[in-house]
Amino acid sequence: MQDGFPELAQDRLITRRQLQQLLPVSTTTIWRLEKSGIFPKHVTIGGLNFWRAIEVHEYLSRAT
Repeated sequence: MQDGFPELAQDRLITRRQLQQLLPVSTTTIWRLEKSGIFPKHVTIGGLNFWRAIEVHEYLSRAT
């Protein structure tokens, strides 16, 4: 577990809803950040999008 982000286990995938609780921006903004290479790319499983928690944590650490 990471300091400051105990709910994010390193090997865990998080949903869009969980992501938007950590990064309160619109779905469109997340898509734009991904497309520009600023934000980690999502993975699609069964037609649903998920993000790797460790990559989101690294992004949040750099952004602050």
